[in-house]
Amino acid sequence: MSFFSFGSKEGSAVVLDIESGSVGGALVQLSPGKAPRIIYSTRTPVAYQRELSAERLLAAVKAATEIVAGRVAHTAAADAKKIGPIRSVVCVLSAPWYHAMTKTIVFEDTKPFRVSPELILNLIGKDASLHAARRGEGDATHIEERTIQIRLNGYETADPYGKEARKLEATVFLGFASEKVLASLTDSLWHFFHTQKILFHSFPLASFLSLRDLFPDEEHFLAVHVSGEVTEISIIREGHLQESLSFPIGRNSTIRMIEKATGGNEAESLTLMQFALEKKKHPMPGKAVRALAAAKEAWDSAFAGILEPSRSSFFLSQQVFLVAPPEVREWFAESLRSYQEEQKEKPFFHITALGTDVLPRLAPEEHSADVPLHLEALSLGRLFEEGKNNAAVIHKKTMASAGILSTMRGVDPDKKPPMQDVFPPSASSPERSIRNLTIERDSRRSHEPAQAAPRARFNGMRTGKAEEGISVASPSGE
Repeated sequence: MSFFSFGSKEGSAVVLDIESGSVGGALVQLSPGKAPRIIYSTRTPVAYQRELSAERLLAAVKAATEIVAGRVAHTAAADAKKIGPIRSVVCVLSAPWYHAMTKTIVFEDTKPFRVSPELILNLIGKDASLHAARRGEGDATHIEERTIQIRLNGYETADPYGKEARKLEATVFLGFASEKVLASLTDSLWHFFHTQKILFHSFPLASFLSLRDLFPDEEHFLAVHVSGEVTEISIIREGHLQESLSFPIGRNSTIRMIEKATGGNEAESLTLMQFALEKKKHPMPGKAVRALAAAKEAWDSAFAGILEPSRSSFFLSQQVFLVAPPEVREWFAESLRSYQEEQKEKPFFHITALGTDVLPRLAPEEHSADVPLHLEALSLGRLFEEGKNNAAVIHKKTMASAGILSTMRGVDPDKKPPMQDVFPPSASSPERSIRNLTIERDSRRSHEPAQAAPRARFNGMRTGKAEEGISVASPSGE
């Protein structure tokens, strides 16, 4: 399997990373048979809120998206000949801006039948339960779909075509987002990129596809993504994304706890977090020490609580990959270490805080520090791969501003997913999210346990069909 499937023509793609604490954007140059190259990247924080409001948060994300899109469009227009045509605009949504579910369809016959791509596509296309799920519920809009696992006669296979079987099971991943969120984002982006289509994907899918290819020897691992208001946890077991979970405590949530306890502000709270990590002891008031301990305990407890029903899967993991804002990355890495030390049954894993010292360099030095954008750029080949992906193409004429905001919640696989409020009522009661999420497996695996932080490496590459070009607006400034 290949990292990249970019076609026979060179071009560029715009990648936008939409989180709850910041928005990032990258201009990615795509060449057949080569790694993607980040020509330019930028990130701006979402306006910090001392008192969180879902409506204000969405407005702040929209404003940050416009700033980032303007910078990317300006750079693309300023050097259009070198950059080439923009083939796609891809938005990658982190929690709480999406949720997902999986469906498994089963086809059986008394006589052996030959498996073909046409048969699988026909089964998926005509399955009534999938058709109902795609419609979503309420404000939910179907944004992505991917066939993620195929079993023949009860056994998983990476190459089912041409084989005979009496039973076929195909598991399909579906992603959803709120129409209100999509309308808000696309309304902003159309001012900068002259296109009637924008593709949306979820961060767990995009990051998993990249991490699996970067670290092919890691069959069991956790991917922990800390954003502004939410922490996402993906459990990978035997090469599959088995579960994706989330709880409503992130960077900003933690700072807000410290602020309320100390009476300080965002900058002072960040300084206290840094002091707590340094070996040199800094004199701090007792209330600051207690505030730091309480904030750490809140995140640790939420992390432990949401993983508790999945302990058997978790203890198989040899690696934990952490993605977090640089200024708090070590704080959350230390929280993970504390969690591990407190376990009676030690899960022998290594915590790898992902940075450009671990990931392959895709950009010049000044644009090389943004880990989420790196992972998303690396996933473009997988996401564009023909025959395995059906991303939603959001058309301007079909969008409407309606409905409510979305979050990752527990989803019954036999029911349409409801769209809920962005945040659960209490940060102390984290909600479980998607269960039994299984993602397409790479058959080349090693079962050797991890002994140290892994180094990323590239697999083989192949090309595919090129996308159509997209023109960009030339804003007057950033």
